[in-house]
Amino acid sequence: MMDKMKWVSALSTRPSLEGAIAEAVEQAQSRLQDTADLAIVFISSAFTSEFSRLMPLLQEKLAVSTLIGCSGGGVIGVDKAAQVQEVEGAAALSLTLAKLPDVKVQVFQVSGEDLPDLDSPPDRWVDLVGVDPQDNPQFILLADPVSAGVNSLLQGLDYAYPNAVKIGGLASAGTISPHSTLFCNYQVVREGVVGLALSGNVVLEAIVAQGCRPIGQPIALWKPSATFSCSLKNKWMPIGFPPSRAPVHAAPRSTFCKRCFKI
Repeated sequence: MMDKMKWVSALSTRPSLEGAIAEAVEQAQSRLQDTADLAIVFISSAFTSEFSRLMPLLQEKLAVSTLIGCSGGGVIGVDKAAQVQEVEGAAALSLTLAKLPDVKVQVFQVSGEDLPDLDSPPDRWVDLVGVDPQDNPQFILLADPVSAGVNSLLQGLDYAYPNAVKIGGLASAGTISPHSTLFCNYQVVREGVVGLALSGNVVLEAIVAQGCRPIGQPIALWKPSATFSCSLKNKWMPIGFPPSRAPVHAAPRSTFCKRCFKI
């Protein structure tokens, strides 16, 4: 009988870090009832002063070699009553475990200083993350929002892996602390990006987070300069207008996405 892919989530809101880890690990392992190949952890900013303790304590209770995660102003998971819950501004720890038969799992860590020039060939980006394009990987990326080079990394991955799905989001520390934290294979990472590449018998689908719903009517962007728009028009004009009058792009206004990736 073939093994089946399994994903489980557990959430603890205990105020002590030790208690939260113990509860989340116990719930997740009980729900998985199998050996996990991957762990993903999210910890709320209420534990900011204890971020450095999370990995050693988690490693004592969790026998999973591959792990990524980050801090967040809000944390989502499945609580002990089997209800999906989102916790903001309070102590929370979310742990996701996955059984991934016939799936190759690779993690990597990238800092802004490591990034190749954007004119570099695809091989430079492949060497950076160490993932073979022939594996047809799909990526999950967690990034420090204040580190340089996040957009450059995404452009480089699109260049080297044009057919790969790439999802993820920005770590956060909420309003309690200005410092966000990433985790990669039980190591604390203070800047850059931690990534996960999945290849083999797995399909990753990207969806738009609920915070990105369009609002209002479409608007046209006129006279853009680099990443800025110097003029907006409320009335959309179709392609085919004279160049002097045609907008460069037309796009809906959107709300800001506070969290782009949730398990």
